[in-house]
Amino acid sequence: MAALTAFGASVTAAAVDGTSVKLTVRPRTDGSFRVVVGAPAYDGAKELPSAAAAAVAGATADDLAATHLEWWHALWNRTAIMKLTSSDGEGEYLENLRTLSLYTTAATERGALPATHGGVANMLSAFKDEVMWFASHYWHFNMRQQVSQNFGANMADFNAPYFNLYTSNHAFRKAETARWMPGMAGVCIPETMRFNGTGLSLYGEDSTSEACKTPAEPEMSYTTRILSSGPEVAYNMWLHSQYTHQPLDQEFYEFLADVCRFYLTRLDPVDAQGMRHLTHVNALENQWDVDNPATDLAAMKRLFPLVAALAKGRGDDDLAADLRAAVPQIADFRTETRGTDTVIAWAGTDETSKNAQNPDLEPIWPWGIFGEDSTLARTTFHRRVYPMGYDWSMEATQAARLGLPDDVRSSLVNGALSFQHYSNGYTNFGAEDADSPSFYSEFGAVVSSGLQEALVSYYDKGAPQLDASGDLMPTDRVLKVGSAWPANWDVDGSVHILGGHKVSVQVRNQVVQYVGIEAAPTVDATNDTVVIANPWPGTQIRAIDGNTGAVVAAASTAATLTVPLTGAGSVIIERTMARVSEMPFEAVAGSEATAAKRLGTRTLGIGLSAEASTNLPD
Repeated sequence: MAALTAFGASVTAAAVDGTSVKLTVRPRTDGSFRVVVGAPAYDGAKELPSAAAAAVAGATADDLAATHLEWWHALWNRTAIMKLTSSDGEGEYLENLRTLSLYTTAATERGALPATHGGVANMLSAFKDEVMWFASHYWHFNMRQQVSQNFGANMADFNAPYFNLYTSNHAFRKAETARWMPGMAGVCIPETMRFNGTGLSLYGEDSTSEACKTPAEPEMSYTTRILSSGPEVAYNMWLHSQYTHQPLDQEFYEFLADVCRFYLTRLDPVDAQGMRHLTHVNALENQWDVDNPATDLAAMKRLFPLVAALAKGRGDDDLAADLRAAVPQIADFRTETRGTDTVIAWAGTDETSKNAQNPDLEPIWPWGIFGEDSTLARTTFHRRVYPMGYDWSMEATQAARLGLPDDVRSSLVNGALSFQHYSNGYTNFGAEDADSPSFYSEFGAVVSSGLQEALVSYYDKGAPQLDASGDLMPTDRVLKVGSAWPANWDVDGSVHILGGHKVSVQVRNQVVQYVGIEAAPTVDATNDTVVIANPWPGTQIRAIDGNTGAVVAAASTAATLTVPLTGAGSVIIERTMARVSEMPFEAVAGSEATAAKRLGTRTLGIGLSAEASTNLPD
């Protein structure tokens, strides 16, 4: 459904057929006219004409163009931007894909619910009413890419529709969990969920989905018993509070708590070895009806200690005690042999593969259980069964966390070559032509997240640990700059990090030139220092105040430097032998594109003839 209005010397509308309207506009004498398109939110509560009128409200305002530009200028001014250059054009091409993805997010994610249901940019579709999959259903696995991108790009506010989808349906899902899964506490969130909280049933729709029924109920299928989606939503809620440096909302805490309560009751009782196992569940869409998937083990290892500490702080003593007791009862990841190498197994039991996901990489990202110092994780990545199988694969981000710059590059470049079928930068989900035309936007977010993590990596590595009193112990949170940045790509870029800070970096000829940290507007004991890994190992570095030049962290050749921060202040990390004050100023600028960009057989934009290119509008 769309709303359309126009303004000019004259405007006429005529019905073409039952689903199409033709609008004819004659420009004013000065050649100007305006066409405004709106996307009505329709829930049946008001008549269609009223919904359509509301969608284009304000279209007659004289200052519409000015306020429109003002909004976009403000967005780009606060967004973490990157400028990439390379001799072969790869950097520029990927920079444009990221910028397109940020634009897509800002242009579409301003409603109450997500604009993409399965990784598709439906609001920007050129295919009329054709929609792949089920338009009223959301696949969490195809929304998480954009959520990750938005955190690092300082666009976390555009995750609000995503969070609202789950918080607004929390109570309903909790009641449905109790209804369909007797004896289960908390909330089960299906991988595929409709806008109103009901689920997708491959055998006819009902009020839930196969994921959230007792194990004996549903016939096994792709999304049956995927239990790791709700926990990932919950973890993103916690990450939101960290990236924005805001207290965790009570609504978010209750969601986190109920996700953990569900896990606690869904786990089998303690066995003779003192362990509790998660049985008869899916490892994403790959393996059906297995035990102890790597996805869920990683989720519990991350969330149980975290939520135990949160629960203690909020006086939820019973939940805190139950989670503390369960932490040592969660199984370790099973390993197996691929070729001659030991790797993380998809699950604790074996089943044939049904899709092309890599459940064994999930402990790396999103869960952060393993990092660059894990031989097991690196080997698992290099031995993954499905390298860049589809456009939703987050392996560039996973490679970045493992400090693998060559794999970051190959994943992003090969992904663009495989999936970007449209000259506007959008993709198909697979390398082959899609069964039904759709502009997939998820790969752009894959590019964004991968570039951000490769340039600036800052996350809590390893499963959280609790002290004897039940509080979280200090985390292994170290800022790494450029450690996974591909060779031959120069960059001037910024990334927002946990704590609400912004990190800016310049890289030239594979060497980091400087690192700047702009502190969050408010700084307290939780974010007043950043430990940074020396970007120039073995070289003496120091930190200076970005305004006064005063030294705030003394010179050191150690592997890490602890940098103090003050609210809204700035700090520069520099080599003592190449001080920033001695470097020439180099402005970061850009120019309007006058030709299509190319990456192998792929293009961004449509090539113009010489005559046409001289007649571009101002």
